[in-house]
Amino acid sequence: MNSSDSTKMTGATPQKPRSKALLAWMIVSQLLGIIPMLALAGLGIFGILLDGTINFRGFLQFLSPLIMLIPLIGSWIAYGRRSEKLAWILTSMPILYICLVIVLFFSPIFI
Repeated sequence: MNSSDSTKMTGATPQKPRSKALLAWMIVSQLLGIIPMLALAGLGIFGILLDGTINFRGFLQFLSPLIMLIPLIGSWIAYGRRSEKLAWILTSMPILYICLVIVLFFSPIFI
């Protein structure tokens, strides 16, 4: 008896295979995202401790690891539920956030 016969008897629907490219992207993007964000959070705390005040840049750097964890956890949940589109979107959000932080960090508007 093969697997298609057993699914007909039990009534279970066969699950589609998970994307290996998505799994690789999730691992790479999370490694690329978490390491710089922890460094930025440390710089944010260091900046607050130096002058005792908090500005927009320090606040953004301090909250970045928390902001990063929400979509990363959601992407693993979506991957576990085999919702690949949502997992692609959620795992790419930290990379977009890093780009936003870099643009704002070097922007003369928020100095």
